[in-house]
Amino acid sequence: MDIIKSIPCDGKVMKSCKPMVEKMEHILGLTDISHRKLIRFRLDAGFGTDENIDYALWRGYHLLVKMYSGKRAKKLANSVKEWVDISPSSDNNSRQAGWITEPHRYSRKTKQLSIRTMKDKKYQYSVIVTTDMDADIQPTIDDYDDRSGVPESSFCQDNQGLGSNKRRKRGFDAQRMLMLLIQLSHNLIRWIQKWMISAIEQSLEEQSLPETSDNTISTDQSSPEKAIKTLKEFGMKRFVCQILCLTGKVKMKAGKVLSVIINPLYPLVRRIIIAFKALLKPYGISVSLDEI
Repeated sequence: MDIIKSIPCDGKVMKSCKPMVEKMEHILGLTDISHRKLIRFRLDAGFGTDENIDYALWRGYHLLVKMYSGKRAKKLANSVKEWVDISPSSDNNSRQAGWITEPHRYSRKTKQLSIRTMKDKKYQYSVIVTTDMDADIQPTIDDYDDRSGVPESSFCQDNQGLGSNKRRKRGFDAQRMLMLLIQLSHNLIRWIQKWMISAIEQSLEEQSLPETSDNTISTDQSSPEKAIKTLKEFGMKRFVCQILCLTGKVKMKAGKVLSVIINPLYPLVRRIIIAFKALLKPYGISVSLDEI
């Protein structure tokens, strides 16, 4: 199957599928079915409703999607003639898979693969639907599992760090505006992270890194190199929880920030304070630890 583009999509947005596809077609100019049949949607179960699958098939797209219904998945598994061992799941649970001989009917012919995963001494069932009629079992599993790349990781971090999966709107336009605000928050956080790292690196180059002589700071934990390493390793959730949620005090005079006092008991504060000192020093703002 000659597919020029495989588009991964995050789940839990089943009602937004049709508007999103229409918007994509308008932007990319996919007016002809000969163009759409070169594109495959790789979808999580949140998109795997009958309505969404039939709509995508009717528009001419190829699919690799997990079916939404767990009850149907268990029922369809009864028609599997042969189960084979496959690679374990992401949480290292053993799995088996087999082709469904009596597949669910959609608007176009599909091939359906049943997967059963051993959890708590019993099987949990799911079904992967594909339009590749020549597909083999393990390559199909690997292809679906590989959807967890950079876009999905970014979505997952935003879900955890920004709570985007807990803030949803009923209307498409309202949801679109919410997603734009989340994108702005995502970019702003990444900019702050980059600014902190750049500030430390610049201070090192100028050999004018702010002193870290606080009595509560141990030198083995407060090196600029370790501070940079920690900041680079922070994902969205950890940055929000360990940087943006710092407790402390801000001293101001005449509307101007004079100093920031940080809680010394906060995790990794010995490294975090280095970043804040380097970042805020050009603005004449001092950073210190509060007294215990």
